[in-house]
Amino acid sequence: MKVEIKLLNDKGRPVPPAALRSQKRFTGELALAEVRSTEFGRILVAANLLSNDKDEVLPRLHDAVVLRVEGERLRIRGFETVNGVQHGQTWDVKVLAC
Repeated sequence: MKVEIKLLNDKGRPVPPAALRSQKRFTGELALAEVRSTEFGRILVAANLLSNDKDEVLPRLHDAVVLRVEGERLRIRGFETVNGVQHGQTWDVKVLAC
């Protein structure tokens, strides 16, 4: 599914509403699936945003939960690992035309 994502957190902290309006958006293919994680030693649900070349555009969201689906918008929450540190992250997802 082709989507555009806006990040609602920065290093685990909410991005102020004024900053959200001018924030960069990321586009790609959204994938949400169960994966076996050797890093965490268990199976978990992960969300990925992939480029056309199947490279990760954003850090993977671990323990991803779909909080809301309304029309062509979704909200997905989980945690990302950046430089070995885990941070809470929420994606505001807009589904784009194919």
